[in-house]
Amino acid sequence: LAVRFDDGSVYRVDPECEPGPDGCDESSRTEMDDFPEHWLHTHWPQWDSEAAAAPEPTSTPAPAAQKTTPVPLSKSAISSGNIEQIVQLALLDETYPKQVAWSPDGKVLAVAAYHIFFYDAQTLEQVYVIDSLQWVDSIAFSPDGTILASAPMGGEVQLWDTTGWGELHSLAGSKDTASVDFSPDGTMLATATGGTVKLWDVASGSELRTIPAGSSINAVAFSPDGLTLAANAGIAGQEIKLWDAASGDELHTLEGHTNWVKSVVFSPDGSLLASGSVDSTVRLWDVTEGRQVRVFSGHSSEIESVAFSPDGSLLASASWDLTVRLWDVASGNELVTLTGHSSWIKSVAFSPDGATLGSGGKMVRLWGVAP
Repeated sequence: LAVRFDDGSVYRVDPECEPGPDGCDESSRTEMDDFPEHWLHTHWPQWDSEAAAAPEPTSTPAPAAQKTTPVPLSKSAISSGNIEQIVQLALLDETYPKQVAWSPDGKVLAVAAYHIFFYDAQTLEQVYVIDSLQWVDSIAFSPDGTILASAPMGGEVQLWDTTGWGELHSLAGSKDTASVDFSPDGTMLATATGGTVKLWDVASGSELRTIPAGSSINAVAFSPDGLTLAANAGIAGQEIKLWDAASGDELHTLEGHTNWVKSVVFSPDGSLLASGSVDSTVRLWDVTEGRQVRVFSGHSSEIESVAFSPDGSLLASASWDLTVRLWDVASGNELVTLTGHSSWIKSVAFSPDGATLGSGGKMVRLWGVAP
């Protein structure tokens, strides 16, 4: 297993070791100067010895708020017409590349790394924190915003009540989950777990179905109507498969990427699917016909995350090349490159009103039209 640490170094790590001061420390890894890119499994931060020793994840009142910049957040939705006016609106000063997700009503911004921080989306004051005690690979809000699903690296997926801040379920059999997504009606959760897509009943936490997908997958998404599931698949993880969500029957296999697919997302109307890959391209697919529509080229390194704007006109992509790029979906043209991150970017997400774009690197940066 090849792992990039937070100082940028890459090591060969014993995959059987346990995170913590007595596990994946310097004695269990060998520095690598050259390595095949596909060996690189994940960013692995330096483990906090006290957190690693703690037995169970907990939810606690928020500590002192993280440092932020003053933010007169924009009210104008980002569009091709105002793309030249996009600026960095705010900076959340934390550490380690991280996941970002907005609550469906746009009032809360969740940021996940070792812990899951919750911010008031207008003031950027921290309102709560969940101590995950493990690196969190993926987070997602339920459609009504009352539940947050989190996938800790090496642990089981957890469902959290965002109204009372308690843990609802830990999903038995969900270890090694890299991606989570709720069905549009909120009754099911899809997980990319090992080499399978698993469907779970949210109310009970019980497993409903397992769909074999390949040796290892790390991206899964429900279509907006809840009828279709998408995930990367195949031995090398470079294919994308579409399944009927009710029956588990395969609908299409999408081929075109030449390396591991890291992110998949449906357009708001469900007609298109976007995917980002280690091959440094973003690809757009026709969901009904199962064909490639176009390729977005411009990034110089692997792409970790892609996201549509709420109106479906723009596509954002986040890459290891330290940039976020915005693309016009209709033409395929690159509209703007956003720079400022000093480390690889783990995730990118639009706010529900389309006015703010969040990108998660070592720091979370919020972008929008200059007020």
